[in-house]
Amino acid sequence: MLFLLYINDLPLSSNFFCNIFADVTALLISDTDPTNLEKKTNIELNSVFNWLQKNKLTLNLSKTKTILFNNHNRLVTLNINCNNVPLEQVNSTKYLGPIVNSNLTWKEQIASVETKVAQGCYALFKFQPISDVKILWKVYFSLIYPHLQYAILTWGKVPATYLAHLKALHNRSIRCICKISRAAHIPMLDLYHSCKIFQINQIYEYELGKFMYKIVHNCFPSFISNCYSHINERHNYPTRIATNNNLATTSSKKSLTRRSVQYTGPRLWNNIPKDIRNKSFLVFAQNKKNICWINLCCNISIYIYRKIIISIFACVLQFCLMSTIHLILLVDAANFSPK
Repeated sequence: MLFLLYINDLPLSSNFFCNIFADVTALLISDTDPTNLEKKTNIELNSVFNWLQKNKLTLNLSKTKTILFNNHNRLVTLNINCNNVPLEQVNSTKYLGPIVNSNLTWKEQIASVETKVAQGCYALFKFQPISDVKILWKVYFSLIYPHLQYAILTWGKVPATYLAHLKALHNRSIRCICKISRAAHIPMLDLYHSCKIFQINQIYEYELGKFMYKIVHNCFPSFISNCYSHINERHNYPTRIATNNNLATTSSKKSLTRRSVQYTGPRLWNNIPKDIRNKSFLVFAQNKKNICWINLCCNISIYIYRKIIISIFACVLQFCLMSTIHLILLVDAANFSPK
């Protein structure tokens, strides 16, 4: 606490946007031209270094990295110096747990989560012969679920191909909990429901629902809450959507924008039942099924519809086969009946 009070005026020393958490500080600056961005960064970084010297603080330059975020595939190298010491430019770095890369594809973060989930699967595999389902369930929520849950709002909406291997590992952990081999050919949706465990996309929706609850109830700083607005704040027409206190949604043609929290959050919040939204946070968080009720209902409906189609097809096929057999028997009976 004393350290935070000591560095509280660091944002006033430069034009950087400062994101301070404990002893980890991120300095953000933007520009459309890489050359101007390099000049601005060096000037502002010297201002920060002077502020540190005046306050008798030392900057560990060996741990200080620079990363350039852009939407281009070409590699742009910037010469960033601090006290005449060049800073290393990296393509990815770990910041408060998640691994952030320059293109925001989150491939390194997903690979890190895959490693941790694989380790959890190995623990489940070793515990499986000597433990019951309840113990394995607790092992899952101790060694696997926290890694899937942490910062999933940043990487949980990436393209499905990026999450294919992670979903396979997650399915393997569920089979270990249920003590069912892959050769059993039991649908994974049945195993998830029997274990009362969310799939990865449902974990994302659950965490997004809790995040939007805090947004609507002003539990975050104003610069985050101001990114969202209610529909009744934009117009005074008594429409059904406005009277339900729904959030205003944004439209975009870019896939990167559609995967953002600002795009998916209001849509998920507007689909949550109104009586659940007005409850306390603890009651709201306990209603997991109501937060993800649309996705769960869609998955169940598709699964039931698929089973109905398969059952109808099997009945029709069986009827056709039986009709063919009877027809053959009748033909045989007609051919070999006594005169």
